[in-house]
Amino acid sequence: MLKITTTLATSCLILCGLAGCAIPYDIMQEQAIDACKKIDDRNERNNCLAKNKTSYESYEKQRQELLNKK
Repeated sequence: MLKITTTLATSCLILCGLAGCAIPYDIMQEQAIDACKKIDDRNERNNCLAKNKTSYESYEKQRQELLNKK
């Protein structure tokens, strides 16, 4: 389930990549965090939450840095 959510989030971000999609990013991030909270194993849940805590601003900054390297 988490893999599907992550794949969907990634797809959404790619589709909106150039448009600046903070709202869809936040929605998909919230869905991923909700999925993380359902994981029983504490370590796995914490890893999942850590992977999904990046703010849109941080994501966009990282994305721009990668685009500028090309």
